Amino acid sequence: MPGANWQNRFMLQYLSRTKTPWQIDQEVGNLESDLLAPDPALSYLRYDVLLNDDSLDNLGLCSPAKVDVAP
Repeated sequence: MPGANWQNRFMLQYLSRTKTPWQIDQEVGNLESDLLAPDPALSYLRYDVLLNDDSLDNLGLCSPAKVDVAP
């Protein structure tokens, strides 16, 4: 699955002018100055969020590990 994730990032960044470019790899870079078409074909903005116990607690949310689930 990681390969598909990186391929999606590559294509979405290559079709847009994202404000949050990710480094694809050393050879490709982050595609910040590259565009597949003369104009962007779409808008793309990626957000990554840490979903661990500390970050969920800071947001006032309960960690899934702390939730009682009936069998």
